[in-house]
Amino acid sequence: MFINFTRTFEANSDEAGFSEQNVPSGSYDISIHGLAKEGEKRIIIYLEAVEVIHADIDGEFTYNYNTAALPAGEFMVLVGDSNKTIELSPAI
Repeated sequence: MFINFTRTFEANSDEAGFSEQNVPSGSYDISIHGLAKEGEKRIIIYLEAVEVIHADIDGEFTYNYNTAALPAGEFMVLVGDSNKTIELSPAI
């Protein structure tokens, strides 16, 4: 199934935000276009993905995530009220 949709929004300052709810699971090709501030050669983009994981009656769960498509670097993982920064190494 292919769904092509466009969202347009204006930034009111140096930052712009966008969120979408109830997105079906799957892989998506996302293209982001915009203009950097005058004189800037690069911009920083933060992406956030949320997935609901159901625990068993004792509150325990196991989850595996394939990180092959992610770049090396630091990532913040949030679980409930806890968070941890992890470092992904480059693929060998």
